[in-house]
Amino acid sequence: MSAGDGSKVRWAVIGTGNICSDFCAALKLVDNAETVAVAARELPKAQAFAKRFGIGKAYGSYDELARDRSLAVDVCYVGLINTKHKDVVCELLRNGRNVVCEKPLGMTVEEVKEMVKVARDNKSFLTEGFWTRHFPAFKKIDEIVSEGTIGRVSAIHCDFGFLAAQDSRTRLKELGGGAIYDIGCYTVQYATHLLGTPAKSWRPLSIAAAGVMDPVEQVDLNGGISMTFDDKSDPSARLRTLAVLHFGTDGRRSQTARILGDKGHVEVHRIMHCPTHVTCVLYTDGGSVRDDHTFELPAWRPGEGGIPEDFRFFFANSEGLAYEAERVGQCVKEGLLEMPECPLDESIAIAQIMQTAREQMGGQQMGE
Repeated sequence: MSAGDGSKVRWAVIGTGNICSDFCAALKLVDNAETVAVAARELPKAQAFAKRFGIGKAYGSYDELARDRSLAVDVCYVGLINTKHKDVVCELLRNGRNVVCEKPLGMTVEEVKEMVKVARDNKSFLTEGFWTRHFPAFKKIDEIVSEGTIGRVSAIHCDFGFLAAQDSRTRLKELGGGAIYDIGCYTVQYATHLLGTPAKSWRPLSIAAAGVMDPVEQVDLNGGISMTFDDKSDPSARLRTLAVLHFGTDGRRSQTARILGDKGHVEVHRIMHCPTHVTCVLYTDGGSVRDDHTFELPAWRPGEGGIPEDFRFFFANSEGLAYEAERVGQCVKEGLLEMPECPLDESIAIAQIMQTAREQMGGQQMGE
């Protein structure tokens, strides 16, 4: 179900939590997007959300929206807790809906494979919501690396996380908690995107992980992953590249990344998963040359463009969700079934990496 050229892309939002609020507000910054429906577990919640954001239809269950054949919608955004992703997404896909699902796509590699299969069997669009990929700053990183500006990439370092409250969903197993699922995935996708290759299905050659587990909940609070990949710039040389990833919800982090090359390096300044500031440092005989690139976020003002007067984004740089929404709209209009920047086989690889890492840390998979 794709919107014709010149028409607006019609969105449905599945969920009414903080990230769904941010996404709805960001959609109002996209010229050719409109939110036409919202679903929640309880109708009053959906109705209140619809009233706040000027949405025409509200549903008291996710399945009701998925199965309503009278609902004309081009794509659904799923912003539920991690453990709900697989069942809700598959129901939407089986009913012919196109879907953007927040990361992580699933809790296990088996779940992700099932979701991908259902999408492909039903010829529906599916993508994992790694909004990072669509920020102009991240595209600048891609440009610097792909053009060989910093030379052969030898390593990537990522450090990402925050201090979560003890009762935060990120620290509760029943809600799909764990640092690797909630935020570690952002560091993993840096590695798979910049170091992985389609020929290897974006998978590393080796992976080693260690972490600190919550003794009660048995979710990871703090973890590190080291991976090696083939050197994508010259596979025949049998060289390797290294990814060193650190993430956690039990303390403050620098929230930065660095891509190291033999001619220079790229510094991704805080906040690495929604970056606006990138510095390319090139080494010369006389020292080094720094080239800064700073990008403004989409402009917005409460009370304008349909954004509620008292609205404030819950998460940093959430205006940037507009980049993702705009790109998804383009894909849907073009009739694509997956996003070239976020291929589904890469999502499978990311799920496999996270599952392997969590097993090495000593954590059980959901349901065990």
